[in-house]
Amino acid sequence: MKPKITIISTGHIDHGKSTLVGRIIYELKQQLTNWGAVDISNGNFANFLDQLEEERVGQMTIDVVHSQVEGKKYQLEFIDAPGHKEFIQNMMTGASDAEGAQLVVSVAENEGIEEQTVRHLFLLKLFGINQIIVAVNKMDRVNYSESRYNILCAEIQKIMGEMGIDYSNIYFVPISARQGENVTVKSEKMAWWQGKSYIDTLEDYFTPKEDLSEKPFLMPVQDIYEISGEKIIIGKVESGTLNKGDEIFFPLSGFKACVSAILEFGNEKELATVGDSIGLKIECGDAKEVSRGDVCSKDFLLIPKSKIKVKSYVIGEEIGLNQEVSVRIGTRSSLGKVVSIKEIYDPAKKKETFTSNAEKIVKDNSGELEIELSEPIVGEPFSAYPPLGRVIISSGAIPQAAGVVL
Repeated sequence: MKPKITIISTGHIDHGKSTLVGRIIYELKQQLTNWGAVDISNGNFANFLDQLEEERVGQMTIDVVHSQVEGKKYQLEFIDAPGHKEFIQNMMTGASDAEGAQLVVSVAENEGIEEQTVRHLFLLKLFGINQIIVAVNKMDRVNYSESRYNILCAEIQKIMGEMGIDYSNIYFVPISARQGENVTVKSEKMAWWQGKSYIDTLEDYFTPKEDLSEKPFLMPVQDIYEISGEKIIIGKVESGTLNKGDEIFFPLSGFKACVSAILEFGNEKELATVGDSIGLKIECGDAKEVSRGDVCSKDFLLIPKSKIKVKSYVIGEEIGLNQEVSVRIGTRSSLGKVVSIKEIYDPAKKKETFTSNAEKIVKDNSGELEIELSEPIVGEPFSAYPPLGRVIISSGAIPQAAGVVL
């Protein structure tokens, strides 16, 4: 079986993200549900992905859509994320699952680099997506001009440099997704292009994530079930492996136990690894001491934190100093108060304010928050342990910001 690569498709609305993914699927001859019912007249390949009627009518992608296709080297999963400003929260959900990204930018007149192009690029950097390929789309609209392609690439590289992104290892490829030029086969209309087709460049450049099974074992606790009078600890393995008989530790409760059985869909197994959704039976203790939000670990000392620093991106109206918020990491939420705001940054305006006493961060801006928690939470730096480093900050039941633990 070919290894899998997950790629988030990003960029401004109407620049052709869904059209590109739809074209790739079509040209690689994948069989899709309701193939015959999808209208691809006028090159409207985005209809493969825009399953909701309001998306087709409004010509924008609202929900994050996952689509898989088999390439020459990899099983490719594309996450088609919205480009519309109001759906940026969905885009962040998609980015957290991806190991690479394609940034689709239109070279057409009056399009080019737009607000969401810059914001999506910033979010990719925030969430540690370092493998990026830029699809310079709609080359047919500029008569496949090499000079127009080069000008746009230089503008994108300038923005990347201002954000601290090393663009020397980022590939740029000219395409026309609607016309199918240079997508899966090299285009004869761009004889000046010395590189490979878009899909061949992507497969040559992208590599799978590091093997998380070699990392320490971590499993956020989702729930505690009682089956036939026996309590079962439920969760999904985020990293490492677990064997029957291993000693496990739960840092929030301070509880230690031994694994007497590992269950998956009601059947016992000897070993659990990354991605497995499992239930644990334990001995040498009572599972009632464990609750949702704790983290099951092994050979790795997790220390609950009562204060965290978060690099955040605000999706609500604003987050202010001394504001009461709810912080969620993994499956645990804790109430807290914002005690410090600094290093505010507006990606679209590329304007940064270094200050240790800012009063607030407004919508679509980034900043570093320090939050004191009423109850401890298990969080680790995102750069080291992504599953315990992603943060959602809410006010009431409404998400206000997302970010990563520093």
